[in-house]
Amino acid sequence: MAATAQLDAYLMALPKTCVKNDDCRPFYFRADSCAAPVILSASVTQESYMMEMVQLQMAARTACAKDWASRPVCTPKALLAACRDGECVAMRPPR
Repeated sequence: MAATAQLDAYLMALPKTCVKNDDCRPFYFRADSCAAPVILSASVTQESYMMEMVQLQMAARTACAKDWASRPVCTPKALLAACRDGECVAMRPPR
């Protein structure tokens, strides 16, 4: 799944820097809709990041469509985003 690896590498390289919790967000950008969100800086919504991400995401979904077609529907994992030591991190939601 080279296309999925390219998307994951791109997502991991996106900014995760923050000053406060509001600077961070969970994004459901992975090709697999069942996967946990990527916790990133809110600045990734800039068009310069989004255009390439969408292209990589579509390539990965197309490459994996046959494998995923027989899977049951799932609900994405819920995570909250927080700023810890200047970096956006995942936090489990309270129960």
